[in-house]
Amino acid sequence: MVVRPTISGHQVRVKVENTLGQAPVVFSAAYIGVVSTGAALVPGSNKRLTFAGQAGLTLAPGAGAYSDPVRFDVEAFQRLAVSLDVVSESDISAHALGLVTNYFAAGAQAAGTPGSGFAAVPDNGGNSPF
Repeated sequence: MVVRPTISGHQVRVKVENTLGQAPVVFSAAYIGVVSTGAALVPGSNKRLTFAGQAGLTLAPGAGAYSDPVRFDVEAFQRLAVSLDVVSESDISAHALGLVTNYFAAGAQAAGTPGSGFAAVPDNGGNSPF
């Protein structure tokens, strides 16, 4: 998921949610990195996120959780990628008006930076995998 923070800083926290889910969702890993082009990240920028000190996280339906703070220099309006390895899910919701291209790939890809193997998430007019 590509995000653009509106303020600069030296650490980040990310909130993940299962707001509309009907079943638990399991994440095995989460990372944040600086977007280069497309799904590729700037080499060396991808940092692991943890939740209460753990790499993985299970969210019950309706639940959300903040990551632990991680040292990460952020410039206002910089494009950052929040990458999640999803182990188990039953339904995925998406915003109808995201205003940014996001990407998906099969398998555990969150730790990588090259962007190869990723495809753009189709808009609502396409055949979305979600």
